[in-house]
Amino acid sequence: RILAEGRTEIGGGWTKTGRSSGKEYISLTFASPSFGPARIFANLGRAAGQEDESVMAILWNPAS
Repeated sequence: RILAEGRTEIGGGWTKTGRSSGKEYISLTFASPSFGPARIFANLGRAAGQEDESVMAILWNPAS
């Protein structure tokens, strides 16, 4: 679950496996009335250029 300010649920995350790579990743979905009617889809992955494997980044493509 993704919580805003520790109490309002605005989304969730699920473990998935990449088709071609076979590597696990976290798929995220955000939805909130404050975002409007659309949902935001993203992935959680290692942050580019980081040696620390615990440093993660949210990767998404905003609507054009």
